[in-house]
Amino acid sequence: MVDSSDKGGQNATDSDNIAPLQIEKVRNVISQIKTHSVSLAHEGVDINALSDHIATIEGELEEPSPRHSQIRDALINLQMSVGKVEEKLISSGALTLLNQILGTGVPS
Repeated sequence: MVDSSDKGGQNATDSDNIAPLQIEKVRNVISQIKTHSVSLAHEGVDINALSDHIATIEGELEEPSPRHSQIRDALINLQMSVGKVEEKLISSGALTLLNQILGTGVPS
């Protein structure tokens, strides 16, 4: 079931049992990751995959009714892509923000 209604300035998720994403936090984490993309590439992150995930997210964010499930899937893929350099991302705050957005907890 796809629900495209707008709740509190944010679109509802595609599924009733998944909380809506906080779009501003998604934009923030994408900005942070783009800022650190050169160092992520030096650390071994596949920059092409990273760019593809970011493009998917940014494209969906530009839609009048972004599909949160699509953004969530791309964020999970992005999270897996950068998993190799968690320490650097934790210090930059990007991984913490990703975990908050996805509700996967904050690494210690």
